[in-house]
Amino acid sequence: MLRTVFVSSLMALTMVLPARGEVIEQKKLNFDFLPLELINGDIHYSTRLLSPGKVADKFPELVDLDSIGMLQKTTKKIFITKSIYVVEKPIGFFDSEQITSEEYLDSLLGDQEIKKLEDGSFKVSSGSKLTYIMHASYDSDDLSNLPSSRVVNAVTAVKKLDIISQSGSSTIFREMTKATNYFDSGISALVHIPLKENKTVIINYSMTAINPNMANKKQLKLGFAKQIAVTKKIIEDFSPKN
Repeated sequence: MLRTVFVSSLMALTMVLPARGEVIEQKKLNFDFLPLELINGDIHYSTRLLSPGKVADKFPELVDLDSIGMLQKTTKKIFITKSIYVVEKPIGFFDSEQITSEEYLDSLLGDQEIKKLEDGSFKVSSGSKLTYIMHASYDSDDLSNLPSSRVVNAVTAVKKLDIISQSGSSTIFREMTKATNYFDSGISALVHIPLKENKTVIINYSMTAINPNMANKKQLKLGFAKQIAVTKKIIEDFSPKN
């Protein structure tokens, strides 16, 4: 009932409000947000930088998102993020073929190079400084296309973090492994929630195992705030070539 009221309120607001847009930091990781601000174009986000052991203590609901064993790496720091925003795209834009395609992922990654591997995963590189393997899984709300029980558990868990996520039409779950230099591994989960004909709510959670020498809380937070603003614009501007 609550998620139905929330989505209905958002749809009503889209009919009358102009877009402006600010990137707004929230104090709580599992923050509450106002429909009015989302429709105005705002991006809401929150971050935490914790030791692996502290994640389970402070945010036990996030543990199942770790499909790759990050929280077992006691020498790393875990950078956790949550963001939510509305994009000017219909829910049909976020279909399996498109948002797991090399073309779409390449646009999101900017100046990083991406190459699809034989097993369906991707090798991502930025010169000689950073490389990692990324696997993208797509779920259209029935869990049948997910590759392993660990990913099933992660996608199930992320849908429980926010009431409106249960109204999501699709989820894209990404695992990053075998990284060099800046980070060790990471996951991200994006839930796409239909709002109106040409508007979709995106809720994004991520966890990244950061090497201790790169674990500067202020820089990580500022970098993430810039990144999500750029990502929102890339999604809205993307148009497939074929």
